[in-house]
Amino acid sequence: MMKKVLHLHFFIALFGCLYGHAQEVSITTAVDTTEIKIGEEIKLTFQAKVKPTSSVQFTNLPQFGLFEVIESYPIDTLKDTDHLLLTKTYGITQFDSGYYRIPRLPIVVDDQIYFSDTLDITVNSVAVDTLKQKLYDIKPIINSHSRTDWKWLWYLIIIPGIIAVIYLLKIYRAKKNTIEKEEEFESPIVKATTLLERLEQKELWQKGEVKSYYIELTEIVRTYIEDTVEIPAMERTTSELIEALKIAFQNKKINISKETINDLNKVLQNADLVKFAKSKPLDFEITADRKKTEEVITTFDKIIPPKIEVEVLKEEIETEKTKLITRRRLIIGAITMILLVYIGLGAVVYVKGFEGLSALFGQKSTKEILESEWYTSSYGYPSLKIETPEILERKPIDSLASIGLQVFQWGTRDNSVAVVISFSKTPPNVDLNLALEGCFKGLESKGAQDIIINEDNFVLGEELNGKKAFGSMSLPDSSKKLECVKYELMLFENQQTLHQILVIFKDNDTYAEQIKQRIFKSLEVEKVSEK
Repeated sequence: MMKKVLHLHFFIALFGCLYGHAQEVSITTAVDTTEIKIGEEIKLTFQAKVKPTSSVQFTNLPQFGLFEVIESYPIDTLKDTDHLLLTKTYGITQFDSGYYRIPRLPIVVDDQIYFSDTLDITVNSVAVDTLKQKLYDIKPIINSHSRTDWKWLWYLIIIPGIIAVIYLLKIYRAKKNTIEKEEEFESPIVKATTLLERLEQKELWQKGEVKSYYIELTEIVRTYIEDTVEIPAMERTTSELIEALKIAFQNKKINISKETINDLNKVLQNADLVKFAKSKPLDFEITADRKKTEEVITTFDKIIPPKIEVEVLKEEIETEKTKLITRRRLIIGAITMILLVYIGLGAVVYVKGFEGLSALFGQKSTKEILESEWYTSSYGYPSLKIETPEILERKPIDSLASIGLQVFQWGTRDNSVAVVISFSKTPPNVDLNLALEGCFKGLESKGAQDIIINEDNFVLGEELNGKKAFGSMSLPDSSKKLECVKYELMLFENQQTLHQILVIFKDNDTYAEQIKQRIFKSLEVEKVSEK
């Protein structure tokens, strides 16, 4: 009996511990709505009330049953002395209508798993009332008359323009530099002394620019040697130049003192020390080198005979220079002219489109033809009155004149629109189908290919019945190149005369189509007065 009592007390104590632990952990589940439309967000909230020292882990599953988790919000923590209140919110949704259940989800508290409550959610589809929304017919195709975007044309104009400007600037700078480099002097001695004076006026070594001073000084003397002794001096070392001078004077049988050669060698060596060894000569040494240089140049001028035919050479140089300047001016003028023409054509195309180019070269665009003054004239007998952009020109007929054929024409195959009217004597009640077939055979003999024919009947005036054909074909232009064009042909017989009106116009040209319509709309047969 005592043993049973002990067992009973043990289970009571165990139940009390579990109950007390359960009381310390509380899980609450809630949603902000139980009914949504497809794709709307539901905010699912879990609230865990635990001890302040407890560790809580909420679920991180990508889906809660059939619901997709679209957002996981941060945990909100509220702490007091006895408990810790943790709130975790998820954004979930469903993209199919129906009735769904949010399943029980695990929440771990101090390595012990707890589960949330299940919740039922209704997902409704989006209602579309087709009765309230009016239904409309499909809109017809509307031709856009807005100007085409010609930005590419501006690039085509600007880029060559920039290239031309850069080229002109380069020519100008090269010309300027050439003029500066080709400064003329009466003789090499005048050139050398003038450059020495300009060098002194710069006061380079007084400003501390000793290296620059010696560079210019040696360039002056080396240039003078090239002009007078006629040996390469700019690229040679000092020792090589001195040896070359000795050989040149010996070959030319010119006597020169060793003192002059030594003075030149000394100046060039001092210059090398300044340029390559960073030597810093004293002021009097610099002045002495300058004086020695001038003395060397003066000595050379006295002992070297002048060049033969100097004036002739100067004239030749002047002539070549004049030719060069003339050639450059012609090139600049040609480039400028091409650039101006290029810009002008681009402006015409931008303002009036490519049709403006046709008008610029004497050929009217179809828009200008349509909007210009038209002429109403009568042709043939019985006469046919018709309105056309220009008066039709009568074409001469050779061997066919005997059967009374008359042809009037405006425009050619190279034009946007061409009109041909012909009159020929026929027997009564001519077969228009055979006449139509003959017309197309005539077109084929002129080179027409791929003729697409659509036939129809028409009535002109009150009693004239005719045959009409329309479609497209390929016609050779003046360069024998085939071009796809549209055509419309009307035939009818009046007073034993077969009338044929043919209009050929370019494809994909709305203005040409309007010209054709206006021409056929103006047709009128004049009645023959009975005597």
